[in-house]
Amino acid sequence: MNNNDKILVVDDDMMNLDVLWEILSDDYTVKLADSGTKALLVLDDFKPDLILLDIMMPVMDGYETAKKIKENKVFENIPIIFVTALNDMENKIKGFKVGISDYITKPFEYDEIIARVETHIRLKKAVEMINKYNNELETMLETRTKELINTEKKAAFSLVIAGIIHNLKGPLSGILGGADLLSLSFNKLNIPPKDLEKLNSFLDIIKIGTNKLDTMINSMMIKAKTDETSNIEVKDLNLLIKRELTFLEANLEFKNRIKKEIDLYDEEPLLINVVPSELVQVFQNILNNAIDAMWKQSQKYIWIKTGVKDKMIFFSIKDNGTGISKENLDKIFDPFFTTKVKEKTDDEFSEPIGTGLGLYSTYQIINNNYNGRIEINSDKNGTEFIIYIPRYKE
Repeated sequence: MNNNDKILVVDDDMMNLDVLWEILSDDYTVKLADSGTKALLVLDDFKPDLILLDIMMPVMDGYETAKKIKENKVFENIPIIFVTALNDMENKIKGFKVGISDYITKPFEYDEIIARVETHIRLKKAVEMINKYNNELETMLETRTKELINTEKKAAFSLVIAGIIHNLKGPLSGILGGADLLSLSFNKLNIPPKDLEKLNSFLDIIKIGTNKLDTMINSMMIKAKTDETSNIEVKDLNLLIKRELTFLEANLEFKNRIKKEIDLYDEEPLLINVVPSELVQVFQNILNNAIDAMWKQSQKYIWIKTGVKDKMIFFSIKDNGTGISKENLDKIFDPFFTTKVKEKTDDEFSEPIGTGLGLYSTYQIINNNYNGRIEINSDKNGTEFIIYIPRYKE
């Protein structure tokens, strides 16, 4: 928390303004506005890092206020958290469609407000840092060698990711699991087809948005080098992968729409010396890339295998996607390089988006942290990533 971080609180109820001021003013610079109109007037001078916005306000409600803020290129990246007593799904979905980042329900919970505000301010700063270095890339290319550019971008990436909160995955997974359970429950209830279609469309929006956010967090979460040695443990690779696959089965898309062939080496434990969360991140990065590579395929297949080769432990993930072109194979581990689209479109079912950070962080973990290596076999019939890690020695 930083007193230089600025928060604009917008609510027509003075009691709510007073409560939020008391909660936030010790740690942030807070400005209050009692209407959407006044909020728009103070944006230029105040330039907030985050906006807490009430939904139910006279003249201009929260939806219209948020829409006007997001339409302005100067303010479109400011995270907006709705403050609302409306707890129905339709109002929340309506809020996300106009561009809000999160919501807080009334009555207020102190810890929830502090946690959500801090999380979204940190994420905003991380994105701003990444965008800054991307925007400077063209100028750097004119004056520096490719090696120097990559070195500076890697350093910037490490600084940015240091602020990402690791416990975001738990709530996201809970949202996805809850959405899947709701989908199953709807199918068992006697709901009119028209209403069922509408409910399922809301669930699809939740799952798509949550999956995209989950992918972004996975791609950005790389621990600082100073944290690594203190968390290294001896783990059985098979057990880590089995646990992750069990967790992924909660996702109905992964469970029912992707054919999987699992071949885990069982002649002996596959012991490795790793930070468990890092190896899980590597597995998720490779698996998510494989799933994204198959987005156009009507029949989707994944092969997962573990084993021992040349005194190394390995796991491999193979897909039946379209493969990686030869010209891209040498660049896929570069920071910020991606073959996926980089911007979201209005079509929620369009091509997967990418940040260009997932495979970069995978390379850093396997090659630099564990002295391992990565092999890639790719053609028009699909791609196989093979991850080698030295086996544990006492």
